[in-house]
Amino acid sequence: MIAPTPAQQRLLTFITDYIAEKGTAPTVREMKEGIGSKSLGSVHQMLCGLEHRGHIRRLPRTDRAIEIVGRASHLSDTELLDEVAKRGLRMAA
Repeated sequence: MIAPTPAQQRLLTFITDYIAEKGTAPTVREMKEGIGSKSLGSVHQMLCGLEHRGHIRRLPRTDRAIEIVGRASHLSDTELLDEVAKRGLRMAA
């Protein structure tokens, strides 16, 4: 996994926090507003960069279809379940 640029890291942090808070990924417009970007195009470029670098996965032509990759890989199963419970998220069966 290649390290994100500072702008990509800011977007990745916004997406991660948004998902933790709301349980779903933000729209591109919400990302634009959340990081103070001036254009939707620059957000799309950053998303493509994050996907290319292996930090996220997206489903094409689908709003809010972003998955953060590799964030919890360093956690044990117990730590992961504790983190999920702390954030109030539900695990899929």
